Amino acid sequence: NLNWLEISYNKIKKFPKEICYLENLEILSLKVNAIEIIPKEIGNLMNLKLLDISQNSLKSIPEEIYCLKKLEVLSLKENLLKSISKEIGNLKYLKSLDISYNKIEEIPKEITCLENLERLYLNGNELKNIPEEIESLK
Repeated sequence: NLNWLEISYNKIKKFPKEICYLENLEILSLKVNAIEIIPKEIGNLMNLKLLDISQNSLKSIPEEIYCLKKLEVLSLKENLLKSISKEIGNLKYLKSLDISYNKIEEIPKEITCLENLERLYLNGNELKNIPEEIESLK
């Protein structure tokens, strides 16, 4: 029945794969650790609404994250991400996306498919430009 799991402010280097089998989980926070890799099994968390993996050492995120259809809040700030997949557009219920303070150079135009997006944090990256289509996020 566990639906909220907070394991923040620790020294975890390896994402505990066992978490990916907590099917009722709606809120998962692993911020401020030393996690380098998220297992693809994260795609099992189909009820997840909030995922906070900010302030870790992530260089990439698995495509399976973009299959979490109920996700409303995704925070990946202060990692080492260089890109965001165009699959980001699949997260139709996403209301808040924080990818600030990474090394991202380009935002995929598919971000404009996020019609429920209310908050978008892009500061502190290496962006050269933003997609013209962003105006559709009115």
